Amino acid sequence: MRPNVPSTWRDIQTWPWQRKAFLYSKIIPELNYASRFYAKMLKKLLIYPALRNPDDTSEPIKEGLPVDLLDRIQDPGGGRSQILSSYGRLMFMIGDGYLLGRDLNKDTERWMFVQPGELDISEQGYLWKSTSTAVGVLLPKATTEAYRLWTPSPEYSGEAESPMQAGIEIAEELDLLTKAVRSTAVSRMLKGLLKVPQELSFGSDEPGLDDDPEENPFLQEMLDHIAGAIENAGSAEAASPWIAEGAYEFLDKLEWISLHDAQTDYLEQNLRKEAIDRLAMGMDLPPEVLKGMAEANHWGARQIMHDTWRTHGSVVAEQFCDDLADAYLRPALKEAGYADWKRVVIGYDDSLVVVPPDRTDDADKAHDRITISDAEHRKAKGFNEGSAPDEEETRIRLALKLRDVRLLKGTKYEIEEPDPAEQPDAPPGPQPSTDSPQDAEEGPPAPGPAGVSRQESRAAIVRGAAELALYRCREVAGSRIRQQIRARSRTAPELVLIDQQSNCHVASILGEKRLTALDLNKPLALVKTGADGFCALLEGWGFQDAQARVLSEMILVYAAKTLFQPNLPVLPPGFLAQVERLRETAVDEAVVEHNNESLARLSEMLPGVEIRS
Repeated sequence: MRPNVPSTWRDIQTWPWQRKAFLYSKIIPELNYASRFYAKMLKKLLIYPALRNPDDTSEPIKEGLPVDLLDRIQDPGGGRSQILSSYGRLMFMIGDGYLLGRDLNKDTERWMFVQPGELDISEQGYLWKSTSTAVGVLLPKATTEAYRLWTPSPEYSGEAESPMQAGIEIAEELDLLTKAVRSTAVSRMLKGLLKVPQELSFGSDEPGLDDDPEENPFLQEMLDHIAGAIENAGSAEAASPWIAEGAYEFLDKLEWISLHDAQTDYLEQNLRKEAIDRLAMGMDLPPEVLKGMAEANHWGARQIMHDTWRTHGSVVAEQFCDDLADAYLRPALKEAGYADWKRVVIGYDDSLVVVPPDRTDDADKAHDRITISDAEHRKAKGFNEGSAPDEEETRIRLALKLRDVRLLKGTKYEIEEPDPAEQPDAPPGPQPSTDSPQDAEEGPPAPGPAGVSRQESRAAIVRGAAELALYRCREVAGSRIRQQIRARSRTAPELVLIDQQSNCHVASILGEKRLTALDLNKPLALVKTGADGFCALLEGWGFQDAQARVLSEMILVYAAKTLFQPNLPVLPPGFLAQVERLRETAVDEAVVEHNNESLARLSEMLPGVEIRS
């Protein structure tokens, strides 16, 4: 007989609830799965020491004594997945356990999280019993430490409670119902009983053999037919009925008696379903964990998993971090004379728990928005650094995308630039085409695409790029607002307002008053870097560096002023005139002075906005 498995029901009733919790989490599949649910999430958790600030924020500690002390808490094979997994299971089942460290300050130092029944603490040391049949190994106190981590009961804080505690009686009921179903399945007769009149069943002619079925012609013929149907299941014989021949007055006495009724044999089925429903509602986890997610599609199941971590899993993670800091890390730092030991806490990184494993789409979007590096983008897509293009290949690709042959200079595809006298200055990229050369003596160009002047074409291109830069500034501001709110609290009500909303509209949705309350009402800081692409594009089109910066700052200032408007604003009056004026300005020592004059004009166009050169 297996140890810890009782032979009678009465034995179980004398057990403490913690021992019952271990038993039922082993033999009831639903509870076994539920007991591993938090353990699977906590295994992926990363913990680190941090300093808590007065505003309740924390800063990770990268090196020093707190890092060294916390790094000691590791599994025998390294990492902390086993410790975190055991903590998650024991907190669900009994809410109590010991963080046990053996062979401290030795090369063989190892830590584990064990249930209280494994450890007997006395003056001689720690008696550790790794199995129920083990006598125990005495661990000396000089090289052993044990820290109790538990969920305090609201009735007596020194005692532990767990989600399993309230479900013990329902688990007992579910166990009894399962045993009742098994008893029915074992004891029933599926094929029923055939009642045959004695007049049709002729016994053997030999004396003493009348009661032997094998010597009874009627019964022997019936058994042979049954055996033939089993041995030749695919034959016509198996599908043919058995023919019983006898006197008419006795044939109608043949009767089949059914001993099995599928409608009444398993009345426990609905009762078991009700018991599982009650367990699902009483456990500290979503009901779908016990009842399954068959009715949810993959998006709904993913959302359930994310909500489970935010509402349940993260609570267990915070409890582990707080208990470990209070029981082990801060006392150890105090004993070592660490100055800020009172401010030290343990934080956790749950990115591996809540972020989906496939982040290739996220990597593409982040790379397009220039928020991650080329190396990180390749890493997310599964490529190594050897796949990176060299400088020449990069320039060739940029030339193809921007349609600028000047970028091919120095490569094997370099194209000789045309004579400036023969090719007037024009912005790179596609130019308006005409059916035939236009002679100056023929008058002004005809209306329509064929008559668009180079000046008009240049102005249209710059205007389109400026409007795109204005939109980009609003996107950058929305992204920064969203990230800063999420960094402070993942459950902030503002996140609900901007959920599924474009970053371009985040500032206008939250409004100036709400952002002021969140200390995020600094429009110029929010839109910063939004016009960097516009500045680089102007330089590629032939604008001088100082000119491009002036126009980019005009976009930034105007984007900051109009940030809270619900719709994308039109460019301010005079912007294109300023573009053309800067484009025609000669590059000499007076460029700086001219830029300052441009900023002064911008200040007149946008009164009340501070502009710095």
